[in-house]
Amino acid sequence: MEKEAKVSIIIPCSRPHSVARIKQELKEQTYKNYEVHVISGCKKASHARNKGATLSRGEILVFLDDDVQIVQKEMLKNLIQVLKNPQIGLAGPSYLIPKDANWFQKRLSKEFERYEAPVVKKTTESDLAGAVCAALRREIFDRLGGWNQDLVTAEDIELRERIKPLGYKVVLAPNCWLYHKRPDNLWEFLSKQWWYYYHSPLLYSVNPKVMGVLARQVRSRLHLFLYFLTSLFWFLPDIFFEKDSKLKFGFTPFKAIGLFWGRIAFVFGWIHYYSKDKKNSAL
Repeated sequence: MEKEAKVSIIIPCSRPHSVARIKQELKEQTYKNYEVHVISGCKKASHARNKGATLSRGEILVFLDDDVQIVQKEMLKNLIQVLKNPQIGLAGPSYLIPKDANWFQKRLSKEFERYEAPVVKKTTESDLAGAVCAALRREIFDRLGGWNQDLVTAEDIELRERIKPLGYKVVLAPNCWLYHKRPDNLWEFLSKQWWYYYHSPLLYSVNPKVMGVLARQVRSRLHLFLYFLTSLFWFLPDIFFEKDSKLKFGFTPFKAIGLFWGRIAFVFGWIHYYSKDKKNSAL
């Protein structure tokens, strides 16, 4: 019988009330050779993940957000199975909104294409594998130097972009899924959008290629003003085109509001980081 690899599950904790539930769900997994490290007290999730990796001893690292719900008993087993392929650098499960999601959460999942990652039947290359639940072999994690601690948001995007040039694939594991909680209401949604976009200009100093097409063109305050005008222009099209498509008509008001609010946050974030950090003076 093949020996199970030791798995270290690392949970950056900002919601202590959720951790006990997640631990219980992990106990119900069919895969048993694991340890859990709950890391709290870090301002950035990337700090917590790296700290957890340092404390852990597993051959495989699984980084798990504390707002997930693990219902599928074979989730961990199916996730780890994929990493036996040496060509795979990072694997993640598909993620769905919980069955008890409220009307607002269900509406967001319809309007935003990336709010759910449908369950796949075979190993599938995808950029939907991210920080919600990310599994990789320790040797690859060490080679990468861990998560980028300079970033506040989008650290999973940046990590994926460092893995791919090494010749590894980023995939969704087949028949592997969990629930991922989404904002309960409009205020929580807009708060998250602001936080994410406000800190996204930090990506400039790390890897500008992972920025959006328009955002990566911003090199001066004039460019920033033009970016703002473009945001105004796209508000109405964002309402009447479904999800990320610019071809299929629909009605997506929350997407339009969220993207517009996020773009405004990007403007303020760019000004903040550009004036605060001289290393970004080359932007």
